[in-house]
Amino acid sequence: MAELRSRRGLLLLPAALLAAWQLHQLRAAAEALPAPPLQCRHGRLDITDPARVPALALELRPDAESGWNLHLRTSRFRFAPDKVNRAPVLGEGHAHLYLNGQKLARLYGPWTHLPPLPPGRHRLRVTLNGNDHAELHTQGRPVAAEQFVDG
Repeated sequence: MAELRSRRGLLLLPAALLAAWQLHQLRAAAEALPAPPLQCRHGRLDITDPARVPALALELRPDAESGWNLHLRTSRFRFAPDKVNRAPVLGEGHAHLYLNGQKLARLYGPWTHLPPLPPGRHRLRVTLNGNDHAELHTQGRPVAAEQFVDG
């Protein structure tokens, strides 16, 4: 019986090695793909009153020396860096900045500088977030703005 288990183990070894190699190849291929759709890990805060939904627009300008200057134009929203990680208050919080699906930074004010981008087309996305980092939503959609920029 032990000999039979040993032979079975020898037969399963190539299959296990093949499965491990395929998993490695799959992970490598996944890393080369564009980033998946953005997901907020902090939950969301749904705003149902249309009169209280913040608005967000992006203005991206080339910097005179290098990179880009990003201006977040908001209404019905106040940046509150002193209240980060506290309970949410409707109409205040901060923003999250994403580049090609990867979170780069929290933004505690309407202006930030971006360094020069590598060659190619890039997706810049900003979401408005509550003090507790919950993504602000209205009618099932995040309060966000995005813009494409060529590096």
